[in-house]
Amino acid sequence: MTAQAGTGATIFAIGNAHIDPVWVWDWREGMREVLATFTAAVDRLDDSDDVVFTASSAAYYAWVEELEPELFERVKAHVSTGRWAVVGGQWVEPDCNLPSGEAVCRQLLYSQRYLHTTFGAVAEIGYNIDSFGHAASLPQLFSKGGLRAYVMMRPQQHEKDIPSSLFTWRGIDGTGLPTYRIPFAYTTSLHGEQTETEVVRERVSALLKMAESEGQPLMLFFGVGDHGGGPTRAAIEEIRALRAETGGAVEFSSPTAYFGRALAGRSEPPPVVDGDLHMHAVGCYSVVSWMKELNARSERALVDAERMATMAQMVTGRPLVVHEQLVGAWQRVLFNQFHDSLGGTCTAEAHDALRELYGHALAVADEVTAKATQVIAARVDTWVPEASTTDRYRSLRPYVEHYPVPVVVFNPLSWDVTVPIAMPHEAAAVTDDASRPLTMQRIASGEGTRYPDHPLVRAELPASGYRIFWLHDTHVADGANGAAGELTATPTGLSNRLVEVVIDGASGALTVRDKQGREWFAGEGVRPVVLEDPSDTWSHGVVRYEGEEQALKFLGAQAVETGPVRATVRLAFAWRGSTVREDVYLYEGDEALGVRLVVDWAERSQLLKMVVPVAGAGADAAVALPYGAITRPSDGREEVMQRWVDIATSQGGLTCASDFTYGYDLADGRLRLTLLRSPRWADHGAPWPHDRGLEPSHTDQGVHRVSLLFAPHTGDWASGAVAPRRAEEHCTIFPLVTETWHRGALPRAASFVEVAPATVTVPVVKRAEDGSGWVVRLVEVAGRPATVKLNVKQLDREWQGELGPFEVKTLLFPDSAATSAYEVDIPELQARS
Repeated sequence: MTAQAGTGATIFAIGNAHIDPVWVWDWREGMREVLATFTAAVDRLDDSDDVVFTASSAAYYAWVEELEPELFERVKAHVSTGRWAVVGGQWVEPDCNLPSGEAVCRQLLYSQRYLHTTFGAVAEIGYNIDSFGHAASLPQLFSKGGLRAYVMMRPQQHEKDIPSSLFTWRGIDGTGLPTYRIPFAYTTSLHGEQTETEVVRERVSALLKMAESEGQPLMLFFGVGDHGGGPTRAAIEEIRALRAETGGAVEFSSPTAYFGRALAGRSEPPPVVDGDLHMHAVGCYSVVSWMKELNARSERALVDAERMATMAQMVTGRPLVVHEQLVGAWQRVLFNQFHDSLGGTCTAEAHDALRELYGHALAVADEVTAKATQVIAARVDTWVPEASTTDRYRSLRPYVEHYPVPVVVFNPLSWDVTVPIAMPHEAAAVTDDASRPLTMQRIASGEGTRYPDHPLVRAELPASGYRIFWLHDTHVADGANGAAGELTATPTGLSNRLVEVVIDGASGALTVRDKQGREWFAGEGVRPVVLEDPSDTWSHGVVRYEGEEQALKFLGAQAVETGPVRATVRLAFAWRGSTVREDVYLYEGDEALGVRLVVDWAERSQLLKMVVPVAGAGADAAVALPYGAITRPSDGREEVMQRWVDIATSQGGLTCASDFTYGYDLADGRLRLTLLRSPRWADHGAPWPHDRGLEPSHTDQGVHRVSLLFAPHTGDWASGAVAPRRAEEHCTIFPLVTETWHRGALPRAASFVEVAPATVTVPVVKRAEDGSGWVVRLVEVAGRPATVKLNVKQLDREWQGELGPFEVKTLLFPDSAATSAYEVDIPELQARS
């Protein structure tokens, strides 16, 4: 086949090696493949004066720098001459839907800073060429992370119609990012009977025709990939031959050069594509649920630990030496967010090796949080006037001479909350910092040696701060234990003064109405169902799971907690060899319904969904994205969410939140949350000759835990940011410290950071990476312009300014109070005007 150039058609040949550091091999083999591929690529560049090689993923460069310093110097030499193009700006090529908004920022923060330190410049081209979908909030984050253009491949044309290979991807905040979708594939690995040179020639011929039709240059990606390899000598020689045949219409180049040429001198800008770039492999958002759980826990734990460490430094004036620990922990989490890893499409063995990286991150976060909260608590005034100096050393008895025991409870969130707190010791009564008795409920301690029960209270905590509570060994006032009031639980339902929950005696389905008689759920009620799922691990070609819904066998219900703080009914279900325990609970004074599920799963090629039929539902739903939200149609497609989906109703709306459920579908107001799937491990659709033998060949076998929250509201979801706030409160852990009696400079309740209005949150408070000041990240979460007032009280510093809808703004407060706060990019390398 002869490739011929049309008038003005140009093909930029991008030599690359898509490397999966984890897939059907573990990360150790991936590390070896990175070293081998970089060696091969440097050899190709040394042998030529025209070839350009492109590689992403800061983690790969860090491996090479550490393990093969001589090879790394060869790489740096080619980077300096423009022959080696560093792209990506992220630690790996991650999944682009599942990581939280802050995890996206950390991908950019640590990677771009590493690249800037190592090569003197950041990556300018985003590069996620095999990720399965791309959230509509990413253009802004990528742009503020230093990226000025983006390369992707999935979804492909048959999955999402995009009018041009080069287009402007416009995000939910209005940011436009020039984006290129790779035609065909990112590799020229062998295809059937074709040789690699035949593949190259065929692709160039087709791309020349496309370039002529689209009126713009295009990129050919060539090289051996997945397990690495890179450009071969044969492919390089074939491209040189094609360059001669086409009169120079094919040239070796880089994505950076491509965008510079393709965007310059255009008579009109590229077409605009709005919203999510979805959807390639819907199964990735619900398979290997433990991976999703550990990722979500790690993201939150590291952010909260960093905030606590920062507050401790603000209080004491000296840092906890934890920065390198936190960065190292983050880098392990970011590595695990590789699209096949977090997407659940690796082998069982490869996933098992990644579990240890999450364990490291969680251990670091726990240690940092413990140290920081204890440093702060030690400076809170917990003195009991009647106590002597010697008594304080015996206070962890915990009761000495009937003195109350102080417990300092912290709130990592940037708004005031009222949340349930289980205190760590027994008590006859609990009071707050103003000596007001709290309604208290005795709950099982979970221990068999000291206390049979612990007190459960609903605690009011100030924004980004703490409050002291006192545990008493005697009653301090009538009602300190609380009265049952209107909170009740029986095997047929629960109620408080706001809502009533009815449990169907035949099916276990839940229906809810408020005390004015307004229904939350349609007649069939909330219930788990099982569907046959014959699809592969990715669910290639699946738009919606269409299997017949099969009801689990309802085994009965029993009331296990009856108030006065919380009422809980435990439901039991069975399905073949599997069981589902469903704890349904209400808190007094709160209209939200909580559901905790413990699933012991032993099924193959089936999936478990929770059906949520919303009464009076509208046509569309708001769905959380990484640092944002989007409105999607109720069209029944399997989709992905971040923590919550909110369905508008005739009465306002219903927020449906989860700690780590990401997959859902929604049709005609009937929401189905995908709790887990059990396809074969790393099944790409090819026939399997046999099962694995002793080990389970299917994913998600064993025990899983997931927590759901259903919260109604009047008005829309964005008013007061009710949906994102309820979802965050549901997932947050509020650390506490059992203190001794001592005097201290800090009051018994304090807020370190305050922000207004309610539609703006402060997810991050940290030291600047270069130690020059304090970094505060602001996020507008409701899609509405906001005039913001931020008060960092411990520093006595303020900032006022404007945020656009869904805007993310990173502020630097220099150490010198004489210099006002100003916006910086996410990598904290440049000020933003």
